[in-house]
Amino acid sequence: MIGERGGRLFAERRFLEAHEAWEEEWRAEAPGQTRELLRALAQAAAACVHAERGNERGARSLAAKCLPALEAARFPLVLAELRQYA
Repeated sequence: MIGERGGRLFAERRFLEAHEAWEEEWRAEAPGQTRELLRALAQAAAACVHAERGNERGARSLAAKCLPALEAARFPLVLAELRQYA
């Protein structure tokens, strides 16, 4: 399943590691919907990293960029976390 490792890390609130896992998959994926979804997931995790570090502006910016793709794909755990910043 795509993004499985990143999803586990995200659920454990290990956002930086989740970002790195999803980014690695994103870079290896051929262009298309799967690649765009992985990009959005990586951005979501990065938004959470910004929020943890007190960078509210960065968190909001990244959340706004990735929310549409994630809403369409229905990732409830990720969406619940991101909606704090949108």
